[in-house]
Amino acid sequence: MIKKYIRNSTELKVFDFLLRNREASYNLVSIRAGAKVSYSSLKYTIPTLLKRRLIKIDKKVGKSKLYNINMQHKIVEAILFATEVDIKWILNKKQNL
Repeated sequence: MIKKYIRNSTELKVFDFLLRNREASYNLVSIRAGAKVSYSSLKYTIPTLLKRRLIKIDKKVGKSKLYNINMQHKIVEAILFATEVDIKWILNKKQNL
C-alpha cells in the first residue's frame, strides 16, 4: 500500500525525515541535510510528495516555504499507529522480564 505513495529512495528518505521530525517545519536546505539527499533530487521529490498530500506547506517565510508531514493522511496515521503499538509492545515485554 505504501508503494502507491512512496516510489523511490529519495521520496522515502524525505518522508522518513519529516515523519521523525514532525514537531517542526523545515525549508529545503534543512530537509536536504537531514534526509541526506541531493538538492536536485529534492526539488523533484517535494512537488511529488505535495501532490500525493503526504507533506504540506506549513508556512511561507519570505520566498522560502517550510514543509511538514501531513498528519491527516491515512498512510501517515497508519504508520504512526503501528509504531506506537510496536513501542508499547516492546516496553510491555521489557517490564515482564
